[in-house]
Amino acid sequence: MRIEVQNIENEMISFTSEYGIARGIWKSKSTPEIRAYDVEISCDDIIGVDNISVSTTCSESIVQDNDKIIITGYVDEIYEDLISIKMGDGFIDFEISSRAMLEKNITVGCYASICVNAIVIYDENL
Repeated sequence: MRIEVQNIENEMISFTSEYGIARGIWKSKSTPEIRAYDVEISCDDIIGVDNISVSTTCSESIVQDNDKIIITGYVDEIYEDLISIKMGDGFIDFEISSRAMLEKNITVGCYASICVNAIVIYDENL
């Protein structure tokens, strides 16, 4: 995903992208700068029933909502305990409980919104 770093506070960065505005933890070897990056995004949260829902909007977005981040995208693949959300040309994988997928009726081909505490950002060019 292409992002534009707007603000840096220690390892926390604020960024904009074509999908929205959010904050994340910078985990690349290089020190972040105020500029554009191609990045990979990951999440350490395990997604439970309260953190995922089928989205009524069929579009990708990333939104900072106070201390939470809401990522909405196309469900491209589901494995035993992993869900892959498509964002443009890239993917974000999340560990998810099987109960959450069953109770929320998450299937390949739907759009899902996932609420997480934090995202981790890696510079793809390193």
